[in-house]
Amino acid sequence: MSPLGLRTALRLVPGLILVCGLTAWAADATKKSPPPKFDAATVDELFFKDARQQLIGAPPTAGGQVATSTTPGTTMAPGGSAPAAAASSDGNAWSALVSADTLESEIKVQPAEIDKAMKSPTQQKSARMVMSYLAALYGVVMRYDKDVRWKSDAQALRDTFAKAGNNLKAWTDTQKKQVAKVQVDLRDLIQGNPPQLATAFDAEAPWTELVDRTPLMHRLEIGIAAERLGGWTKDADSVKKNKDAVIREAEVMAMLARIIQDKSYDSTDDEEYLKPARALEEHAIAAAKAARDGDGAAASSAVGQMQKACDTCHGSFR
Repeated sequence: MSPLGLRTALRLVPGLILVCGLTAWAADATKKSPPPKFDAATVDELFFKDARQQLIGAPPTAGGQVATSTTPGTTMAPGGSAPAAAASSDGNAWSALVSADTLESEIKVQPAEIDKAMKSPTQQKSARMVMSYLAALYGVVMRYDKDVRWKSDAQALRDTFAKAGNNLKAWTDTQKKQVAKVQVDLRDLIQGNPPQLATAFDAEAPWTELVDRTPLMHRLEIGIAAERLGGWTKDADSVKKNKDAVIREAEVMAMLARIIQDKSYDSTDDEEYLKPARALEEHAIAAAKAARDGDGAAASSAVGQMQKACDTCHGSFR
């Protein structure tokens, strides 16, 4: 090859290398991984089918003022200080007793609790307790003094479970079918598909009309038992290990203790009844705080006082 031809060939080599590299890259780029496969049931459980149904409040408008808050539903006061929780229309600052997270978490586990109730040797008693407990949960959601999930539908949900709980004073195939129906409705609701429900009671209906006190007492007994708070707080290590469960269950106990003090129930004008009910609420709040603070000894002591309050009440009002 002549010197001129050699120089020409050398100039062409970088271009040929670049062209070959691009060709190889383009060929590789056509290789695609197969699309992932998802289990439909798992997807439905993890994600809402329509997230818009779960949003609280009106959508923002262009140019509108955006309120900032330290917790959902708490607007910052001028200067950045957060105000104390205001009482709801029934006079109770429910958020001081039970958090929105606890309310939502408790509602989410109730379909499984219905399954347990229907497999228990005391089906009627257990199912009635779950229905009544759900009516209580949604009754508090309805009156909650901060933003909380399902609040806009809470009255219809409260009334649905209240009616089911009241109907379970009998136990026939009709009642069993009703339990199965509301379980399906509850699962649909949790998965983001609110069922069509109607109100059955007045919005201001008293607690005694909505929820019998006996099933609530049954739920309180379960909460304080060795399988729950009694065992979770037996020592400091147990409190540390079960911190979240202790907080949640103690908040539930405080909420139920407040409900059973409602003046619509019998004996709530009797100090012999009210004193242990107030003590139960007070020590439940203390147990939740101690668990948050990591104070195992204080949590154990508070739960012991809760048990004492229950025993005192049952000594006179069994």
